[in-house]
Formats: sequence, structure tokens, C-alpha cells
Amino acid sequence: MSRNEYPTSPLFRKYENLQQKIAKERNKRNYLLRCKKFNIVPKFLNVKPKFPPIFLLFYMLCLNLCIRNTYSQIHNLDNQIASTKRQINSQFPKHISEAVFSEQTKIYNESFTKVKSNNRKKIEFLFEKDAQKETKITTEWITNLTQIKIPFSVKQISGLGNKFTEIRKTTNYNDIIASIEAAIFNKAEE
Repeated sequence: MSRNEYPTSPLFRKYENLQQKIAKERNKRNYLLRCKKFNIVPKFLNVKPKFPPIFLLFYMLCLNLCIRNTYSQIHNLDNQIASTKRQINSQFPKHISEAVFSEQTKIYNESFTKVKSNNRKKIEFLFEKDAQKETKITTEWITNLTQIKIPFSVKQISGLGNKFTEIRKTTNYNDIIASIEAAIFNKAEE
């Protein structure tokens, strides 16, 4: 039964809206939990005047409040969905309600996947933004002996400087060059 074949009802529309809202809220919860795990401040919590890193604790407390709020919204939406489902089951025949629920499950999955991919891009952007802030690449430390263009991520790792290097006596430069070339070739193949 396609979307346009079942009878329209305010309950069906309410159920569809609730499914889309809960998909967004669950993705928001996942996004906020990932931000908390990696100590990343989401863009919506950043204020224009930049504060020193000591305020990271304040940002994380704000993030905890957002996570708590998201959990309560998910709980409320779950209750509303259960109530709407009971109303649909009581007002419509079983085959119609099952068709509606299966169609709404598809819509939920599409909405969840779409928002999930957007959130994944946001987290990757925040990672790159933080990495670019913290790492200053000194080009004198990197020499390209091949004709292959070195990706930014390889330059970032290679240009960390002497703080991250090994003791000179134990450094085997051939192994380092081979591992960097392997990383470049793997990146070029992708």
C-alpha cells in the first residue's frame, strides 16, 4: 500500500510528524554525545567573543544540559507515539494501521539516515577545524621526494615537529619514508 492509498487522517499526519521529530532528536542525541566524547564544542554553543580554553568546562556543562533536554524530549515523543499508535489501532482496521506503520517506518529510516549523514559531516568539520587551530604546519620539516601531491592530513602528521619525533639514534628514516609513501598511495587510491 503506497503512501497515497491509505485514508488520510489527522492521526496519521500526527504519527508521521512525531516519527520525523523523534528521528531528528535521536540523531541530535547521538551528535551531542559524540561531541561530548571528543571534547568538541558544537557550533551552536560557540559564542562570537572567543573565550579562553578554561571555559571548556562551561561549554561541556552546557552540552550536558542539551543532552539532558534531548533525552527528555525523546521520552516525551516516545509517549506521544505510543498514544497515537493506540488511537490508530482502535480507530482503523488492522490491515490499514499495519500499512501505515510500515510506511512510517520507511519514512523514519529515511529521515534518520539523512540527518545522521549531516551530523557526521558536522563532526568531521569540527574535528578538522580543531586540528587546524592546534597544528601549525612548518613546511621546512616536510620534503616531498615524489611527484605525488601530499594530502593535508599527511602534512599535518608529518609537520608536528620535534616534540613528536623519536630519539635520533633509534630513528630509521627509510621506515618513516616508506610508511608515509604507503599512506600517500592509500590516500591516492581512495
